[in-house]
Amino acid sequence: MFFSFFNNENYSMGKIEKLIQLRNDIFAWAKIELKDTVVCNTDANMEILINMRGLKHTLKGKSYKKIDLLEKNEATIMSIKYLKYFLETSKYMGFEEDKKQRDNILGVHIFASIFSYKNMEYNVKILVRETQNKTFFYDQALIQKNNPTTGHLRVSG
Repeated sequence: MFFSFFNNENYSMGKIEKLIQLRNDIFAWAKIELKDTVVCNTDANMEILINMRGLKHTLKGKSYKKIDLLEKNEATIMSIKYLKYFLETSKYMGFEEDKKQRDNILGVHIFASIFSYKNMEYNVKILVRETQNKTFFYDQALIQKNNPTTGHLRVSG
């Protein structure tokens, strides 16, 4: 299931259709392998729950149908394979209060890492929400192509 994207019948699809199929395959894999997993970030000593909401935020965005974002979106999709590693090892960058001022959310903790995919490096910004009862859950990962000069951790996909 995880790599059905690479089956011969899928090569006849267009680029967007391939990307959507890959996203769906990775999402199905993540529901089995990552959903309701708790990982501990070593830098912040924080236990973080990976839930469906965070996986959906990362994988189900509307930008997947924009042809000019295909390269970035493919890297975002493939980075999910390393989500547990990112959450465990990424560098803690700080805290921001909840901009929407929701009653049950204190704010968001920000973590940073680097992801290498197809000879390109991407900065990974991971958002972890903190609730009023002091639980932490993965909200989403934002990926930007960059030539980083920092010493963040690198993961190759």
